[in-house]
Amino acid sequence: MQPSETDAAESARSHPAPKPYDDAMSHTVVAELVAAVMKVEVEVGDRVTADDTVVILESMKMEIPVLAEVAGIVSEIVVFDGDVVSDGDPLVVITPSMR
Repeated sequence: MQPSETDAAESARSHPAPKPYDDAMSHTVVAELVAAVMKVEVEVGDRVTADDTVVILESMKMEIPVLAEVAGIVSEIVVFDGDVVSDGDPLVVITPSMR
């Protein structure tokens, strides 16, 4: 059974095509394994420091904290609680502090 055009359109709306997140002004925190997003710990506009937990993933009944690699301001959250991510998927975008 093939998906209908309506199904494809709905899928495109709920899961937009990935876009390049990293540029000279931002840093993307990515997943390092296949896991479920258990909890997003930050909101857009939050100030984070390097090593702050930004997302908690769950894999094989283990909680895995994902840490910010740079200090800055959260500019975008790419995932939602309950999403399933793969290795390399973007989770959070941070605009680094210019200090």
